[in-house]
Amino acid sequence: MRNIAAYAPSLRIMLLLTMLANSGLPGSINWIAEFSILTGTAYTNMLVAIILSTTIFTSALYSFWPYAFATAGIAVTNKFTYLFDLTKLEASMLIYLLVPNIIFGVNVWLIEPLVLNDAISLLY
Repeated sequence: MRNIAAYAPSLRIMLLLTMLANSGLPGSINWIAEFSILTGTAYTNMLVAIILSTTIFTSALYSFWPYAFATAGIAVTNKFTYLFDLTKLEASMLIYLLVPNIIFGVNVWLIEPLVLNDAISLLY
């Protein structure tokens, strides 16, 4: 009896990287957004910032549940014998989505002028 990750090991790695980016790992765009929201909220109302930080922590914990379920969760019998690992097309599409997340998360100055001008124009 094996789980889904035994049949698709590269899918497990892509799922882990996606879950880390989703949970707001430093170096991803999601971390920059969460950090900006928390600092701006803490500047105006500390109680709301504390509530937001608990929801961010809870959503990060919840995002790891599918990963744990897929990699070490319920062992399945022969239901998933037809499941193959990622094809080259699927892997390239996932990398195409993951690489900009890491690049723009580490080098936020690349997109900051574009986003900042649009955000300021929406506010005023």
